[in-house]
Amino acid sequence: MMNPQARGTLMLPVCLVVGLVVAEATAETYQADPTINGVTVQGRIKLSGLPKDNVATPVYRDSDYCGEIVLGETVAVDPSTNGLGNVVVSLVGVERGKPLIPADAPVILEIESKKCRFSPHLNTAAVGTTLEVRNLDPILHNLHVRRETRFGPTVMNVIQPAGTRSVQKPFSEAGFLDVRCDVHAFMSASVHVFDHPYFTTTDHTGSFAMTKVPPGVYKLQIWHEQFGTRERTIKVPPGENVTLEMEIGGKNLAPSDMSDMRPAR
Repeated sequence: MMNPQARGTLMLPVCLVVGLVVAEATAETYQADPTINGVTVQGRIKLSGLPKDNVATPVYRDSDYCGEIVLGETVAVDPSTNGLGNVVVSLVGVERGKPLIPADAPVILEIESKKCRFSPHLNTAAVGTTLEVRNLDPILHNLHVRRETRFGPTVMNVIQPAGTRSVQKPFSEAGFLDVRCDVHAFMSASVHVFDHPYFTTTDHTGSFAMTKVPPGVYKLQIWHEQFGTRERTIKVPPGENVTLEMEIGGKNLAPSDMSDMRPAR
């Protein structure tokens, strides 16, 4: 007969296994449902206040190719509408809807090291997409991708000499990825990975649109590299498109570093 102490010892691993299964099941909340038609959530993100000053960064390595100084990524503001470009817009709380990756959507996100810049600078993708980074410059770069902040855990750390093949990394979970070159400190980019399909970026006029959004109450979240994160609660009624405007910005509202401005998942 097993004594009570032994029974308690054997039960611990079983409880741990059950806990892990439950945690994994609750984490995977989004499900594709082709029966949901949904509506369009659209609008414009406007700049409130003034953009930060565009500071020149001196180049200490490969200046013959990269230039003596490099200007930061400028804020794209439409003068006629005050709309702000390069804003990541997403919905938080959608559990069912259109496919995570549409059939006509690319499954590879390409980022190029080009003229001592990462291009595109701002990127969004769904879980299941593969990141592919190639060096098109005639100089060496060191790709370093970290999770959550510029000081977070490393996802990729690859030396890319000129003329070498591209490197790939699949996105297996949602979150914010900080992309840097360890050789050239002024080179940076970001990738926002979502575990649902309701995300987009604003165009040069600040306009955005997300289609086939199911009815419900959600948080609309916006993120900009200079101005951080803002959010508001919206209600999406059945069969009726939603149009809205939202402001973000102000020179005195934003830190200069992306590391404190990661979006919520």
